[in-house]
Amino acid sequence: MTREDWLEMTSRLAVGAIPEIGTSAAGTVPEPAASGPRLQDDSADSRGQVARPTTLLWPLADCSAARFGVRVRAAPPDVRPIAARLVAAAMERNTFPVILSHVHRSGFEHLGFRVERIHAGSKEEAQAQEDELVALWNLAIVVELGDVDAFA
Repeated sequence: MTREDWLEMTSRLAVGAIPEIGTSAAGTVPEPAASGPRLQDDSADSRGQVARPTTLLWPLADCSAARFGVRVRAAPPDVRPIAARLVAAAMERNTFPVILSHVHRSGFEHLGFRVERIHAGSKEEAQAQEDELVALWNLAIVVELGDVDAFA
């Protein structure tokens, strides 16, 4: 990542108003709300306080980019030709590939791709995890690695 990438990331940390933390302006601990998840910390400062919902810290920088998944069921011997194809698609077509890896090391990690590992014991669990990732990343489509490799 470049210096500009890091600066952009830090500029998005405080989106909107900064939430109150700890004490009020009067120096007293605010009363907890009637409902909501409780903090697990047992320190005197946090005992009984409600964990406030947080805003999304890192929203997708470019919502116009279409995101697609690449399912990896077996690591290819050489990912470079496939990676070059994915980078070209990302640059030329304004897309963002997300690797959905069913193996421990897909080979795309060290190249800087976003790799989501799917750790599941059964086929149903793997599909459920993949469905969650598709929803999280708002993936337009998921293609098999072999389909991308055929064009590389």
